[in-house]
Amino acid sequence: MVFIILTSVLIISLFLSRILFKRWFNPLAIYTIIWFVLLFLYELKLLRYYDLNSYTWFIIILSFLSFLIGIFFYFSIRSFLPDNSFENTSVNLFDNPIFAKNGKILFIAIIVTALIGLTGALQHWNLLLKKFGSLENIFIYANIVYRMRVEGVLQGIAYLPTFSFVSIFLAGLYSAYKNKISLITLLPLSAIILKDLANVGRVFMLFGLIEFLCVFLMVRYVMKAKETKGYLKSKKSNVINFIIIIGIIILSASFVRSIKGQIESYKTATSSLKNLNVAEVITPSIYLYFSSDIGVLKKYLEHNSEFARWGENTFMPLYSILAKFKVIREPRTYQKAYYIPMWSNTGTYLRELHADFGIAGIILGPFLLGFLSTFFFFKFLHEKKIEYLIIETYLYIIIFFTFLMIITRTGNWLISLILTIIIVSVLQKIGKATAKN
Repeated sequence: MVFIILTSVLIISLFLSRILFKRWFNPLAIYTIIWFVLLFLYELKLLRYYDLNSYTWFIIILSFLSFLIGIFFYFSIRSFLPDNSFENTSVNLFDNPIFAKNGKILFIAIIVTALIGLTGALQHWNLLLKKFGSLENIFIYANIVYRMRVEGVLQGIAYLPTFSFVSIFLAGLYSAYKNKISLITLLPLSAIILKDLANVGRVFMLFGLIEFLCVFLMVRYVMKAKETKGYLKSKKSNVINFIIIIGIIILSASFVRSIKGQIESYKTATSSLKNLNVAEVITPSIYLYFSSDIGVLKKYLEHNSEFARWGENTFMPLYSILAKFKVIREPRTYQKAYYIPMWSNTGTYLRELHADFGIAGIILGPFLLGFLSTFFFFKFLHEKKIEYLIIETYLYIIIFFTFLMIITRTGNWLISLILTIIIVSVLQKIGKATAKN
């Protein structure tokens, strides 16, 4: 019955989103798919998860309805907003000065920001080599490296690697402008992968992939017919290059899993999951990563023993800055783990919203996410300003990561957002100056 209800909600939501947004790639569709997959995998119980109780279901349904109401609220007030037409076809995105000299300025900016990010990643590796003596030792003691990262022992140049995410955004712009997924994207991607490997992590590989995909697709949406004539010719190339990018990320994430020594044999694994693991299709740890968060949310709600300061998880970077100046105590970077019946510590973004704001967070958080992502979706389609694209992309990133955590708690989300806005503004000014000369 649960699977029938989930599938019905998915189908209805997808068609509703197509009617409302006129495009398949939209906030409602993405949010629904993310949560359908999460709940579907959990209810499969390939690991013998505990059953969800009625209160957990209530929180999940309430948050979804709040997200949906946020979207409907935008449409209800749309006629009162300035420039409320669906799309302004008289505005050409590629008239933006950032694309001056046939994208040359953008291309150079991708390389420069990627190299800055790569420098930050290599600097982190240098710290590890000094600590462990060799690359082999780093991989052998990957669990120790992971604990050092959790405890904040290894500190490189603060947020230097976040330039890689600026570069990924610019690469998405450049690829859409050139009507093909350019392999220049591999440069910032390699910087992100190297940094995540040094941290024995995988989250920011997914972050970079999502950012690139959102930028590319949103820009494709606003391109005029005359700019898309070569689209069919380049479609095959785009698919191949995108598969290459995804393949690199999957291999890198799998390598992290292997050196981390993650347990692939759980006592609670069903025979079906064990059979899948034989072919290395879906290993228990991968299945756990993409399904366990609902179980953690359930346990968190049951225990109700975590107390956070107002907005401590949602606005953690701001709390961290205040802590550096000894204004407040340092916030806890990593979440408490729960046994579900295996240990896991991430409990979806609902856990953190609830810890920060109580039941009000469950209502207002998804509502604002639904409203703002819809507002900036249409704002970009109408005015075609890159500033709106930046905000919409970073809202999409929040939506994609709702299954895991509220991504705004990471400094990389906030700092890269600010850096991207600043650097895009500078590049536009350079483009204008170049056009005058």
